[in-house]
Amino acid sequence: MVPALLQVTESADGYDSVTVALFALFVVMLATTAGLLLRDMLQPGTHAIQDDLAGRAGIQTGDASLHPISHPPERSPGSRQAARQADPAAVPAWYRQAVAGQSHGAAEGVRATIERMVDAANRGDLRLGFSLYTPELLGRHQQALGLDAGEFERLLRGEPRPADPPMAIGDIAEITIDPPHRASAVVRYAPSEGEGRPDERIDFVYDDRNLIWLIDDIAATAPTRHQNDA
Repeated sequence: MVPALLQVTESADGYDSVTVALFALFVVMLATTAGLLLRDMLQPGTHAIQDDLAGRAGIQTGDASLHPISHPPERSPGSRQAARQADPAAVPAWYRQAVAGQSHGAAEGVRATIERMVDAANRGDLRLGFSLYTPELLGRHQQALGLDAGEFERLLRGEPRPADPPMAIGDIAEITIDPPHRASAVVRYAPSEGEGRPDERIDFVYDDRNLIWLIDDIAATAPTRHQNDA
């Protein structure tokens, strides 16, 4: 093609430069078109292969618009957890053992706090007993007593007032652990002289600093069968 252009240029001495340039451009376009036609004749399957590859890539060759390849939606952590709960076999054994171990340790901690509370009440050790309360419960108790901070401190330093009759734990039931920091349990007291003591539902909050389950609320429950029989 280059010799042809040189020949055209040499024979165009009688024309102006614009005409020569346009004629040269026409020759280049004609040669390019001829080359494309010749390729299609020699390789008739080229476009079909390109269209197939473009279709696999998600490109529509007709209007050159892009069509993203669809992928299955990724499952969120919540859906994966729900699937594990629906199918216990999908939960690894080590995970079940770890959760069971934590729950068992939390239940033992709840029992230890209840036993310390009853022991403090039987010895009349108000400071020890109130040290098992969360600051929120302690504030509510102080307000219910109608004492300011100074009066409440004098109460804690006062003479021990043992429970009369002494408290005894009959059973600790319905221990519920709500990870990571909350729990609850129902304390059933052993029968004693007099009217006895109603069962109590106790809510707990775990204290990370002191590694202890603190009492966050205490509420009497409905009378149980053994209380009615008494």
